[in-house]
Amino acid sequence: MAAYIIKRLLYTIPTLLAISLLVFSILYITPGDPVLLMLASSETATVNPADYEAVRQSLGLDKPFWVRFVDYVSNALKGDLGRSYITNQKVFPTVMERMPATLLLTFSSLAIALIIAIPLGVLAAIKQGSIWDNIATFLATISVSMPGFWFGMILIIFFALKLRWLPSFGMGTMEKGIGDVLRHLILPATALGTSMAAMLTRMTRSSMIEVLSQDYITVARSKGLSEKIVIYGHALKNALIPIITVLGSQFGSLLGGAIVTETIFAWPGVGRLAVDAIGKRDFPMIQGNTLIICTGFILVNLVVDILYGMLDPLISFTGK
Repeated sequence: MAAYIIKRLLYTIPTLLAISLLVFSILYITPGDPVLLMLASSETATVNPADYEAVRQSLGLDKPFWVRFVDYVSNALKGDLGRSYITNQKVFPTVMERMPATLLLTFSSLAIALIIAIPLGVLAAIKQGSIWDNIATFLATISVSMPGFWFGMILIIFFALKLRWLPSFGMGTMEKGIGDVLRHLILPATALGTSMAAMLTRMTRSSMIEVLSQDYITVARSKGLSEKIVIYGHALKNALIPIITVLGSQFGSLLGGAIVTETIFAWPGVGRLAVDAIGKRDFPMIQGNTLIICTGFILVNLVVDILYGMLDPLISFTGK
């Protein structure tokens, strides 16, 4: 397994290099001049040409595309992702400062999704064709059909504005206690977790139905094992492999900061940071943010592959 992990980690190098080139190219051809945004107080303001050229040279924007890209990659290999055009702060520490908020929202959303999806999906599978199966399928279909931004706004209107039970924006502070952070976390985590639970419920149901039809489940029941042991000790463990695949991809997507949700709830994570950087043409911040998120996504996929082998010993890491 160690050789497999090292091999996968080595594969991340060309992957991240290709991602960097793609993002760099897109930003290079994107309309808008970050220097004008930095110097002009308004869209109609006049910018001194000498100041304009001086800033372009200081930022290295006067260099050819390939020179700028090679410089960026060389600095990135040293751990330097550049400085923000707007705040002049280093990109890597700025993104990592926002990462705990995104991770808190991500893990909370996953917990909500799993608490809803696993029991509901298992119940729908063992009660296939019953009223419980129909209810679970209906709820999953409704949830997966709801746009995330719409559901988030509904939660804000009902629980924050109408009932005034929960705050509608921000993350809260530990200075006021962990309860303040949890109160701010409930609505965005619920908005994300509910939509994720819909997909996981359907995947759990279909995977469990397939596993329950296998011969070894029949053998386990013929041995006199209780239905609880058969379901949770044998069937669910083998049904988790496709579920983990979906879970890993969803987790990797959430590392992107769940941009819409973070924007709606003013959650101070990397997703909101990316939106602000895009609006201000802050190219180093966009590039660094994307690179860090993609690295996290790759590592999550590696963990998912390792979990495959832990759940199913028949899976080999030799690549044969």
